[in-house]
Amino acid sequence: MLTKQFQIDKSFAGYHPTPHDVFVCVYFKSGTNWMMQITHQIATRGQGEYDHIHDVIPWPDGMPGMSLDVRDETPWRSSPTGLRVIKTHLAMEHVPYSPEARYICVIRDPKDVAVSGYHFMRDTSMGVLMPYVPEFLETFLDENFLFGCWGKHLHSYWQERHQDNVLFLEYAKIKQDLPGTVRHVADFMGVSLSEEEFGTVCRKSSFEYMSTINHKFFPGILSPWSAANGRMMREGKVGSGAKFLTPEQQKHIDAHFSRRLQEIKSDFPAGLVVFLVAVPLCLGVALASGAPLFSGIIAGIAGGVVVTLISGSSLGVSGPAAGLTVIVLTAIQSLGSFEAFLLAVVIAGFLQILLGYAKAGIIGYYFPSSVIKGMLTAIGLIIILKQIPHALGWDADHEGDMAFWQLDGENTFSELNKALGLFTPAAIVISLISMALLILWERPFIKKIKAVQIVQGPLVVVVFGILANITMQGTEWALRPDQLVALPIASNWEGFLGLFTLPDFSQLGNPAIYTVALTLAVVGSLETLLSVEAVDKLDPQKRLTPTNLELKAQGVGNIFSGLIGGLPVTQVIVRSSANVQSGGKTKAASLIHGLLLLVSALTIPGLLNLIPLSSLAAVLIMVGYKLAKPTVFREVYKTGWVQFLPFIATVVAIMFTDLLVGIGVGLCVAVFFILRNNYKSPYFFHRDSHHAGEVIKIVLSEDVSFLNKASILLTLKKLPDNSKVLIDTSHSINIDYDVIDIINDFRDTAKLKDIEVEFIGLDKKTMELRSEKAEVLRKNAMMLENI
Repeated sequence: MLTKQFQIDKSFAGYHPTPHDVFVCVYFKSGTNWMMQITHQIATRGQGEYDHIHDVIPWPDGMPGMSLDVRDETPWRSSPTGLRVIKTHLAMEHVPYSPEARYICVIRDPKDVAVSGYHFMRDTSMGVLMPYVPEFLETFLDENFLFGCWGKHLHSYWQERHQDNVLFLEYAKIKQDLPGTVRHVADFMGVSLSEEEFGTVCRKSSFEYMSTINHKFFPGILSPWSAANGRMMREGKVGSGAKFLTPEQQKHIDAHFSRRLQEIKSDFPAGLVVFLVAVPLCLGVALASGAPLFSGIIAGIAGGVVVTLISGSSLGVSGPAAGLTVIVLTAIQSLGSFEAFLLAVVIAGFLQILLGYAKAGIIGYYFPSSVIKGMLTAIGLIIILKQIPHALGWDADHEGDMAFWQLDGENTFSELNKALGLFTPAAIVISLISMALLILWERPFIKKIKAVQIVQGPLVVVVFGILANITMQGTEWALRPDQLVALPIASNWEGFLGLFTLPDFSQLGNPAIYTVALTLAVVGSLETLLSVEAVDKLDPQKRLTPTNLELKAQGVGNIFSGLIGGLPVTQVIVRSSANVQSGGKTKAASLIHGLLLLVSALTIPGLLNLIPLSSLAAVLIMVGYKLAKPTVFREVYKTGWVQFLPFIATVVAIMFTDLLVGIGVGLCVAVFFILRNNYKSPYFFHRDSHHAGEVIKIVLSEDVSFLNKASILLTLKKLPDNSKVLIDTSHSINIDYDVIDIINDFRDTAKLKDIEVEFIGLDKKTMELRSEKAEVLRKNAMMLENI
């Protein structure tokens, strides 16, 4: 069995991309040499000459000593365009990213890749030992194939296709139109070629020319039985898989990768559900903030599109936050105008970017898991309690209000009591039927139906709500306008543009602007970091969001939102939770939700205004229930009082105050236990220095608290692939549950990086505390690995 041999962590270790870099990120035998030649000739204006391609183009993940060092600046310094090319076969997550560098990915039919790969490996390494085609195909389809999984490689770059510095090309189209491809790539690289230079680049990039210099691409004899005259430029044809493979083998490959890429399709329905949930929340937050209603939609678009494109969060959704409503309302009143407030939003965005560069995102690692779980549970309970009045037809309180004390003078419980006496029968019927549909949609026997797998339950509920609303119009059961979504409608294009508002830059000299900006930046960043930590906990794949990048993304989003009349944005838990529960897999779901907000505001505001709030209340009640299931209380209780008391304190405090105050109370309770334990014995954490092939030993001290969570998490995250790790807890008397949680997550996901993990001294029962969860995570992680 061929297995992954790349030293992934060492390939680009310590390297930071520059504006000079053009990464050719092409999968094995998918046109790598062709694209290297095209890009190198463009970078040198057709004058690129070399004895071997790797003398001028580094290949960091190749065999040691085979190519130029990636840190060698000679290629771009000697290039007439100031550009140089870097080759890699690695997936996107293993390649250092910079918005200043350029990344090119070429897609080739996997059947053609398999055939080309078969001949390549036979000629360069396996020779007479090459297995028969059926055996090789199984090796090629295996996730541990030497060059990784074709589907996973494609998926990793496909997620970033909307970035301006990422270019996707198809092998077949390059073959069909080489001159057009050269022009396209040159434009992408920012190089303007003269007609003579263009002709030279096209000639030197042709298959015929490259065949004459085949030896300049050949890696050499890799084994005693390799073919001395092995060819890198064998045929370069499209459709060779259909000629070389049997129909059964072709179907097998297509079916395999079709399954692997299926997850990509799940992002659209998830994005649609998040969009439906986001519309009333965006409007409700704007209403509560004393701002124009459309400012909430603008913030939703900024969070869904701008923030998502920059963010490293796979499942997080950003938009206007209910936690900022009081701050926004007070700021608009104190500054005297909404336009002046928008200037504060823009400045707050710049401050958040500075916080990101100052690495303030590490604060997010210091929230104990008991507090985060308490926050999620409290939010689930609040969603249920706040949505019950809407389900009953009482819509006095705006959508998205999460605070205990409401702006209308009521509180969460008094509002419930009021709604029970002022209910609307039609709204109750719609919400009850909607709840029944959502519950039915979750039943295993229903999920087996193909149509159900395609259409999400919330979409069915919304369609039902619209039809019910239309049917009841003109009758005594008709819903009132305040019981429906209320998206602003412009009669013409000028009216639509009038919904946007520009900041008042004449207020730049007003000190109060900067006070508001600082408040928005700090509070918004804290809410974002809390949401990031919570959503990462909900992620079945346990992916970690880069918090510093998230702060920068939020900053850019706030600048964009403030410049065109939008409210401040943060990452928001309710919409992110809806994304996770609706099957979202990548950040494409969040992007889709943002684009749908934009398109719907332009084209179908009237249709959206037919949606009853009672239908959306049913959707949100289900979201809340999944966050606050009774089993959550039982599971946390089993971990002991040290975890359960901060959990309960957080739940109660958030429910009776607001998010930030509740988190503060939970942290105080958690810190009390930490300080009590730290009084008994000091913390000590030690990681041995290591060299390639040696065992990495991590020793935990007598008492390990959640304050050590960040350093341990980062250490485990940076462990190299294909390594062996020994975690020694034999000296530990007390290990905080947060640290055990991290170790369990690391153990569950270590196989993805081919890391062998052994433990000394950790109680077996403790390690298996989440064994059932670990099995589910393992299956989900394996699914992601294969995509």
